[in-house]
Amino acid sequence: MAIAMERWNLHTRVALTIINLIGASTSKILLGFMVATGFLSMFVSNTAAVMIMIPIGLAIIKEAHDLQEANTNQTSIQKFEKSLVLAIGYAGTIGGLGTLIGTPPLIILKGQYMQHFGHEISFAKWMIVGIPTVIVLLGITWLYLRYVAFRHDLKYLPGGQTLIKQKLDELGKMKYEER
Repeated sequence: MAIAMERWNLHTRVALTIINLIGASTSKILLGFMVATGFLSMFVSNTAAVMIMIPIGLAIIKEAHDLQEANTNQTSIQKFEKSLVLAIGYAGTIGGLGTLIGTPPLIILKGQYMQHFGHEISFAKWMIVGIPTVIVLLGITWLYLRYVAFRHDLKYLPGGQTLIKQKLDELGKMKYEER
């Protein structure tokens, strides 16, 4: 499934759609990137999920710098920049915990658990534990990055939502292979 997602560029469409749906404020953009990266990393490697999302995040940051208004605090943009890049990295790692295929150590855990305890951990059983764990960890990480580590006064990112919609438009209509 992961190879098919990457082959037909579905991962980019999913990520941009999630970010677009969540909203345009800096807090929501940060959360949107975390949710999108976390979701992708459940099905593709954590590294691939982060590599997909970082260029999109950097494009939004570049757009914000280009459209920066005179009254926008440069320090706030820099704090948002740092929080976004770290959020993508953290979300890639956290999201991988959601499914057994999300990160290689979980496959090892599954084998060791079976060997030592004689019980199989199914994909569904793991997700019952993994998905809530991902949701809680993403929430805590988002709160920490947004309100503790990189607290800033920037409410909206200049051009952020416009760029996301533009990138979605560039993908065109959903192709048969993406469905």
